[in-house]
Amino acid sequence: MSGLLGIAAIVVMVGTLASFRLWPQWFLVRRSRNWPTVSGTIEAGDVSVVRGRYGELFTAILSYSYLVDGQYYGGSDSKTFSNDENGAWDYVNSQKGSSALVAYNPHKHDMSVLR
Repeated sequence: MSGLLGIAAIVVMVGTLASFRLWPQWFLVRRSRNWPTVSGTIEAGDVSVVRGRYGELFTAILSYSYLVDGQYYGGSDSKTFSNDENGAWDYVNSQKGSSALVAYNPHKHDMSVLR
């Protein structure tokens, strides 16, 4: 029984840490709801991995560019795949070169998120 409590405590701790890590991105996405949008292009992608005691966490990271008022800007976005490296690479490879809708801050054009 104490083994299950230990595992539960670890799961709660990891979940709490993950939520703190994701908080800035969640806040940015919420703030961007009313931002103007433009068409952008997914320029590149990569996959990172975090290995832990209970498995691996793969994150697909996409880099994109967009044009506002004649000036190019860039940004990045990520999507997490639990224990699925092939899925993460498939996602990255399917997105490279594709068009993407980008929401940007009207007061600070270099701040953006993918829609």
